[in-house]
Amino acid sequence: MGKLKTSKNDNSRRNFLKNTGVISLGLAGLTAGAISCQSKSSIPELPAKRTGNLFKGKPSSLQDRIERVLVATIGMQSYNWEQGTVAQALLEMGEYDLVVSFARAAIMRQVDGRFSVIGGNMPVNDCSSIGEAVLFAGKLTGDPVFIKGVNEMLEVIKNTNHKNNEGIIYHTQEPMKFIMSDAFYMLPPFLAATGEFDEALKQIEGYRKYLYHEQEQLYSHIWDAPNKKFAREDFWGVGNGCLKYLREDGLFNNVINKPDTFPEVNLSQMISYTIFRGVAAGYIESTYLEKAEKMRKAANEHVDNMGYVQNVCGIPDFDRPYVAPEGQAFYLLMETAAKDLTEK
Repeated sequence: MGKLKTSKNDNSRRNFLKNTGVISLGLAGLTAGAISCQSKSSIPELPAKRTGNLFKGKPSSLQDRIERVLVATIGMQSYNWEQGTVAQALLEMGEYDLVVSFARAAIMRQVDGRFSVIGGNMPVNDCSSIGEAVLFAGKLTGDPVFIKGVNEMLEVIKNTNHKNNEGIIYHTQEPMKFIMSDAFYMLPPFLAATGEFDEALKQIEGYRKYLYHEQEQLYSHIWDAPNKKFAREDFWGVGNGCLKYLREDGLFNNVINKPDTFPEVNLSQMISYTIFRGVAAGYIESTYLEKAEKMRKAANEHVDNMGYVQNVCGIPDFDRPYVAPEGQAFYLLMETAAKDLTEK
């Protein structure tokens, strides 16, 4: 894999939340203990000009809802796979100031070449997920720190021994050797963005070899390589995309072919996004838009007034309907793709 060269690009950026008001509470100097010890009347009033108006009442428009989801999302992302997914949403939204901020954070927490390491969590695939945003930040700003970071991440991918004899990099952190359906969204897009198309396709074909079931046309979740068996054979919804399992309410079950598992919102957002982008690019027929809009409508019905997309497979273990940064990100990706299609 070759080194990347720094290139200067248009330095235009967009201001974050330019129409949403200021969120500062002005209480940074008060500890929770101090507040609890004061009478209600002694707590300082918030200055009217410094309080936010974003979350008052129900969203007044789709744009209002999108802005609320964006604000909620920024406060949620933390781990590398979360940061990478959210950064991609920001990139496609054109929120370039935030993309650069996220990319800088990925560099700040780059450990042994791996982006966005927190709490010792540093699987190669997940750390790579923000790579496209870091690459973009380098091209946008011309700052060599980003290109250096990208090259270091590429070297990790090139030289890691944490892969099988076919060169398929394990999704999980050393020494665990699992291949997982989540990997499609993590490593291959970064490889493709850096021009490593053959390697990206090689990884994708490897995931398919171990996880895909021809008869059901679905992917299992986790392949345990050393033991040569599935650690989780279930067809987890978020790792699939088969429309024949779409429910009447526009959602999917968490395990896509098991109606007794909880209904889940995120897959609807992911497939809607894919259809909108695919139709715009010309490789998906426009007849799929009816289902995309059904899923999009269902997803919007699960966004609360604070901007949280409820009932996605939720953090921290993705085994219950709750909230998650990925669910936030895919809502933003879905709505951006829908908007881009209508404006094409």
